[in-house]
This record gives sequence, structure tokens and C-alpha cells, in this order.
Amino acid sequence: MLHQIKDTFTVPEDFDLEEFMRPSFGVFQGKPVKIRVSFARDIAGYITEQVWHESQKVQELDDGSVIFEAEVAGTDEIKFWIMNWGSKALVLEPASLREEIRSEAQAMLQSYTSATDVRTTSVREPGETSHIYR
Repeated sequence: MLHQIKDTFTVPEDFDLEEFMRPSFGVFQGKPVKIRVSFARDIAGYITEQVWHESQKVQELDDGSVIFEAEVAGTDEIKFWIMNWGSKALVLEPASLREEIRSEAQAMLQSYTSATDVRTTSVREPGETSHIYR
């Protein structure tokens, strides 16, 4: 729950919000990290048609796939973006980001294959049931 407080602050005169947000892939902040991601041919057009980050470089390969490079502020936000592309994206660098995504994919697989994660509950109306997935 949000609570309003009476604390105030003064924005420094030399603060530039655009400059502060520049390395961010969205709104998250973090240590600058160079990322390289390979995208499959069938989605390469989506990657090349848009500027996702001001530092991005996209290299088109002979097979139609692309390599996307950028220097972003931390990996939390870019990790979710990469995962949106599913098996069509493969992190080449850094190895730590590749491992984070591999671990998350393994955890997802476990969630989808474990029978204990599916729960059935009765709805209050007689004769009807509802399935809840967690």
C-alpha cells in the first residue's frame, strides 16, 4: 500500500533526467553491461524495424538471423525482453545473463511439468469446478 509522506527533496540544478535514463533499457538502473543476443531469421524483421535502445547495433547474418548488441544499465529489464522472444532468442554475452535465462527457463519447465502445481478447487455453485494454475 502506498502512503504519502511529508519528506521533500531538491533536484540538483545539473540533474538531467534524459541523461540519467539513457543507459536504461526501460526504467531500471544498474551497472553498464554489454549484451549480445542472436535472434532467429523468422523474427529478425521485428528486431531490425525498431530502435530498442539508443546504443544498439544490429548485424544481419547470411542466414537471415541477426545479432543484437547494446550497452544497457543492468540486465534485469533486458532479461524479460529477451525472454519475450522465447526460443527465437539466444544470449551470446554476457555468460551471466545467459545463465540467468537458462535457470529461469528450467524453473518454468519444472512448473509446467509438475503435477503438484495444478490445483483444482470447487466453486460455490453446485456442479461447477474451476481450475487454478499457479
